[in-house]
Amino acid sequence: MNRKQFVIVAVGMIVAAFAGGIIGSLVAAPAAAADAGGREIIATKIKLVDDQGRVRAALFTGKPEGACLAIYNQAAQVRMMLAVDESRSGITLTRDGAIFMITQDADASNVLIKDSAGKIKWLAP
Repeated sequence: MNRKQFVIVAVGMIVAAFAGGIIGSLVAAPAAAADAGGREIIATKIKLVDDQGRVRAALFTGKPEGACLAIYNQAAQVRMMLAVDESRSGITLTRDGAIFMITQDADASNVLIKDSAGKIKWLAP
């Protein structure tokens, strides 16, 4: 693994850890509120919008994604997605058609990098 690939994987792991912390706090906060005051939020989808009303993030459940956190850019394109279902979990980062994806299932962890033309630049293992 060269230095560029190492940096990409390291940044991806940091982003995944950050996103996991966000999801953990979103999941734990309603449970803590329910314990403290008997209130809870029940929803299958929560959208966060900016001051212009554009969706910038969404937390939702459903098929085929399972539980998912998506972060959007100003053009409503998914830039980051963290998804967990019954068989695997993963994080995907996108920009101008390029994709950086880390997935984990029962058998293996995988890293995939595609350029904006869709050509696989790196795949491990």
